[in-house]
Amino acid sequence: MKKWIAIGIFFIGIVITSLLIWLYQSAYAEHSDVEERLGGQILREEGVTSVGNWYHYRGDDVITVATVMVDEQEEYWFFNDELARFDVIATDSVITEEEAINSAMAGADDASSLRRVALGLEAETPIFEVIYEDETGAHVYHVVDAYSGETSYVYRLP
Repeated sequence: MKKWIAIGIFFIGIVITSLLIWLYQSAYAEHSDVEERLGGQILREEGVTSVGNWYHYRGDDVITVATVMVDEQEEYWFFNDELARFDVIATDSVITEEEAINSAMAGADDASSLRRVALGLEAETPIFEVIYEDETGAHVYHVVDAYSGETSYVYRLP
């Protein structure tokens, strides 16, 4: 009887582990597929010489942002969830990713580890979403206005 219980627990563990691995790979593959498709599409545009950093932002809408070099000028190109470009912003008109991180971390007394930074749009304003984990293990979402460098808002998920 104990043997069958142990075998049942073992198989349940295998199923749960397989499901978690599948979910992780599905989420990661989605980003790389989007980057691969958009990268080719962007490089076919006239004047484009390179595609750099990618950001994936999930606010009110799903937004993918690519850093693109066009005719000696670096720009952020914004794409919606249907992979259609809907906005372009020159990188020198907004703060850098490093400035956004410094702004977010300066206002955080208990920031212990940076998780990710995403460039996105909220109410047609470019923002950097700086996500870090505080000392209690909570995820803190610090949203910084990309034009001014000022904090738009901060919220925590325990």
